Amino acid sequence: IVDGARGYEYQPLRTKVTIEPGQRALTLRLKRFCDMNAERWFSGDTHVHQAHGGAGATFTIDNQEMARVSRAEDLNVTCVLTNGPNFNGGIDPASDARHLLHYGMEYRSALYGHMGLLGMKQLISTGCCLPGYPAFPLNSAICDAAHAQGATVVTAHPLPMNPALFMTAILNWPYSGFARELPVDALTGGIDAIDVFSYSNYSDAPMRQLWFDLLNLGLRLPLSVGTDASVNRLFDPPVGGFRVYVRPEDSLSLDSWLAGLRAGRSFATNGPLLI
Repeated sequence: IVDGARGYEYQPLRTKVTIEPGQRALTLRLKRFCDMNAERWFSGDTHVHQAHGGAGATFTIDNQEMARVSRAEDLNVTCVLTNGPNFNGGIDPASDARHLLHYGMEYRSALYGHMGLLGMKQLISTGCCLPGYPAFPLNSAICDAAHAQGATVVTAHPLPMNPALFMTAILNWPYSGFARELPVDALTGGIDAIDVFSYSNYSDAPMRQLWFDLLNLGLRLPLSVGTDASVNRLFDPPVGGFRVYVRPEDSLSLDSWLAGLRAGRSFATNGPLLI
């Protein structure tokens, strides 16, 4: 039995196949039931890793293979946060016109939370704090430095742990990933979007409540999706298993897609589509 899937715009397939001796290839044809690009909605995942540690870290992935993953999932924009490797300040040359691969940065403060920095022209060299170390600089300084070069700042997996454990800040992940500075940065305009779906969020319900609480403060905080999928790990869920759809004003490019994300012309989904 073989299962085949390709994002949310194709019907998943389960079929029984017979493999003949010496057979080296198998072709499965998936039926597409909607074309979001034709309606000018373009899918994306703002937080992907291709070389992450942890259980199941098995494969060595390069940019060509990462681009094939994006095409296989039919993901229009894939932001891989490597903090250096493959970074070129724009679109990776392995991209094609419908599947844009961009290498960015994940800034990790153990006290204030993690942020995805997308569309940067150059990397920010400063780093921050391991659990228990002095927390400097503030995330707001990183937001300012990223915005100064036209980058987009996304709060990554804001709730990786039970919200009741907010004060537990001296332990390793997930306690070191809680977005403790988010309310301040959202109020001061440092954050451009927030990941309402992520594999690394504790659960969906408290994440939605956090977003609604921020909206009820009068903030217009666009939603995003960063799965935190690691393609080099054997057991991780797929890139784009959750995804954000953005409607750019112009033709698809990294800049137009990120501008649409910042403007809130987006919706996040774990399956349902607006068609």
